[in-house]
Amino acid sequence: AIHSNNPKKNKPRMYSHYWSEPSMNEYVSKVVAAYQTCQKFHPALPKETLEQDTTVTTAWGTIGVDMSTLEGKEYLAIIDAYSNYPEVVKLKHTISEEVYRKLKPIFCRYGIPSTVRTDNGPQSIGKDFVKFKEELGFKHITSSPKYPQSNGLAECGVKTVKHLLKKAMYSGEDPQIALLNYRATALEGGKSPAELLFGRQLSTKL
Repeated sequence: AIHSNNPKKNKPRMYSHYWSEPSMNEYVSKVVAAYQTCQKFHPALPKETLEQDTTVTTAWGTIGVDMSTLEGKEYLAIIDAYSNYPEVVKLKHTISEEVYRKLKPIFCRYGIPSTVRTDNGPQSIGKDFVKFKEELGFKHITSSPKYPQSNGLAECGVKTVKHLLKKAMYSGEDPQIALLNYRATALEGGKSPAELLFGRQLSTKL
């Protein structure tokens, strides 16, 4: 079988068996590289799956916000509870002021959500974030030992997005294109995050 764990052996076997044109060599290399990437990240696939919150009936009405570290850098992930549409921004600092400075342009672009879910980290309960909440008037719900699932959407979304970005970085794919493709990929209900949020599909190269 061609599907082997040795990419150096795979390429000549595929090359001689299926093609005789040297121009196909580059294509075979890409196939083998893609296989290596899938093998590396397949065991790390998150068990959690993003599911629509059935209590949320409005796009961008409730969002989850959480932070994550990737390749030594801090990122802020914003997940819409209705559509599972993700936004990811890089943080220079993990302080309350930096978080709200990154969130404000997104809220001005998509609209102010009714509810924002976060964990109880200092970035989301600091005075700068409290001032930001009062300025825009959204409801802020934090997770707690009594209700740990309150920010489950964001935490699950972060794992999904983090895995997506790791895979893109390893394979040499543009992380922004990887996010674009994810936003345009249909969920279990048949529609993509973009369709659920914007009412239209995004154009991609896929």
